[in-house]
Amino acid sequence: MGPQSDVDAGVQATRFSGGPLMVGVDVGGTFTDVVLRHPNGHLTVVKVPSTPADQSVGFIDGLSELSVDPAAVSSIVHGTTVATNTVIERTGANCLLVTTKGFGDVLELGRRDRPEVYGLRGTVAPLVPRYRRLEVDERVRADGSVALELNAEELLAALEPHMDEIRSVVVSFFNAYCNTINEDRARAVILERWPDCYVISAGRSLPKVGEFERVSTAAVHAYVQPVMARYLGALVTRVASAGYPRSPTIMQCNGGTMSIEQVLERPANTVRSGPAAGVIAAGAVAGQAGFANAITADMGGTSFDVALVIDGLPQYTDEKLLDFRIPLRVPTIDVETIGAGGGSIAALDTAGFLSVGPRSAGSVPGPACYGRGGLMPTVTDANVVLRRIDVEQPIGSGRLELNANLSERAIDEHIARPLGLSIEDAAAAIVSVIDSKMAGQARIMSIGRGHDPRDFVLIPFGGAGPLHGDSIAREVGIPRVLVPALPGVTSAIGCVEASPQYDFVRTFRGRLEAIDVAAANALVAELIAEGRSLIDACGVAVDEVAVVVAAEMHYEGQRHPLNVDLDLPLDREAIERAFEKHYQRRYGAVLHAPTVLEDLHCSVIGVRPKERLGQASAPAQPWDLAIVRTRLVYFGGAWHDTPVIDRGLLANGMWGVGPAIVQQADTTTVVGPRTRATADAFGNLILEVTK
Repeated sequence: MGPQSDVDAGVQATRFSGGPLMVGVDVGGTFTDVVLRHPNGHLTVVKVPSTPADQSVGFIDGLSELSVDPAAVSSIVHGTTVATNTVIERTGANCLLVTTKGFGDVLELGRRDRPEVYGLRGTVAPLVPRYRRLEVDERVRADGSVALELNAEELLAALEPHMDEIRSVVVSFFNAYCNTINEDRARAVILERWPDCYVISAGRSLPKVGEFERVSTAAVHAYVQPVMARYLGALVTRVASAGYPRSPTIMQCNGGTMSIEQVLERPANTVRSGPAAGVIAAGAVAGQAGFANAITADMGGTSFDVALVIDGLPQYTDEKLLDFRIPLRVPTIDVETIGAGGGSIAALDTAGFLSVGPRSAGSVPGPACYGRGGLMPTVTDANVVLRRIDVEQPIGSGRLELNANLSERAIDEHIARPLGLSIEDAAAAIVSVIDSKMAGQARIMSIGRGHDPRDFVLIPFGGAGPLHGDSIAREVGIPRVLVPALPGVTSAIGCVEASPQYDFVRTFRGRLEAIDVAAANALVAELIAEGRSLIDACGVAVDEVAVVVAAEMHYEGQRHPLNVDLDLPLDREAIERAFEKHYQRRYGAVLHAPTVLEDLHCSVIGVRPKERLGQASAPAQPWDLAIVRTRLVYFGGAWHDTPVIDRGLLANGMWGVGPAIVQQADTTTVVGPRTRATADAFGNLILEVTK
């Protein structure tokens, strides 16, 4: 983040490196954030309310607030929640699964896990119900040879009774990961007969061992594909009508971008793309400020997303569980999400205890203070009552008008009177419960994975994150909090900073001692060429193309492989050394057993400039010149006369000790009692948290 910033009418600009005129748009559950990066290095930032019924409306609303010539914009990058919401809310397309005879129940069987570890209760709700699964005669052997060709007439006869109500079809045949000939034939036959149908080939979308994960991933693609096609079609039309010369590129869950044409082929790759963009931006901010390890904490209106950055790199996973027995196997930044946001509703449960979330008021009707018909108290209402949020300066480009009386009324009726508390103590209880909930998730991501939180800096962002960052860090034992210069729009900044990226996986099985290394190098070269071609088609200028190659490997007889980074060109001895080094680091020993290679992974990344503008450290000085007024704020069971800081007036080296409220156009930062806050050379606010 750059050191110069200013705030005007709900728009905040901050100094960045120069470059083309670019726009990043991140659509959240409550707000749509838009960031415009100017050629002179400034950022213009806008927050507008999201439009859940059609996200493209809020998207265009945000663009219209920028007051820029659309023809001058070189690219627009979009982080969207359409695919995520479609799966969570179960509003996807009517899908049909065509599979090999005898394999129609794979989606239910899964890996024989349970909804509840202790007990036999729980249900399985696959995206494709059993009555929409058809089994046909065909068979490919494990070596890729064809034992039985697909009968096209049999396939058409089986499909005919269902196609009037079907929007998309998943074709998933046994062993298709090593030969898609029968899947390709089925897809061609279906499209010839029903050309308007969407058809996903499981073997091509995930050419990898694992029957259940492959069909589940293909089912997610098919379930969201028609919804994404409808949304992106409306978006492209609106963007073109507004005069923008290029269609947007779309954020992926791996932190890279892809073209709309590629999204329509791999729509599930956009699931959780917004949080991934936030992690990319937060990790860059941490590295710039000198922190190698970070816990990112994105708190918006609906959810709280936590991720780790270790040694400057976001942590990745090859599989995310979207719901019980709905794994999505695509490369993704490892983000864990819980229902905790500014719109999380506070209520008393059946036992009379206070609970907060996961149900959210969203943007419509929103918290009670919005005055849009919301009657239940939310976390935002609690912060309004505690006067941590200034009702006269709400975020969102001045479109919101907050009413503190409505917040007080909602908390009094539903929480304070039933519990025999004052309104402010009830509001403090709501904040305490949500803070504990978020702190618990931060513990799971750090301590639960073997990391000491004292080795990390917490980076709270999102519209609500800085309101709670100090409390979360205090509860978890994280000594420092880094609040970015523009925390309320960090995910949108991640969209601006993201690079085109395409990930490929191919099964390449065998003992390492027997694999054809020349064939492996040829396969990697083919994947690199395909990735370069896709990056060129995106139309985004890049400085260079980077390639990351890895393999899934294990010792013979083991079930769970390790993902091992490899150098090019591939060399048998180097592969063995890399695996042993990774295994030693993970398990503390190496085994005397044959090494097995399962899959080859290849990521092709169009690297864009990442330099930032900074300035030398300045002498420390009190932040008195940045204090614009004081107001009573509720901390620790009492009202405190608290300084209110204008974030735009904070200069490099300014510091102060809380309690304090730091206000800016896109969010509010709470500096708790005894916490020391210092503005650094990059416009960040560093909080030193004490017990």
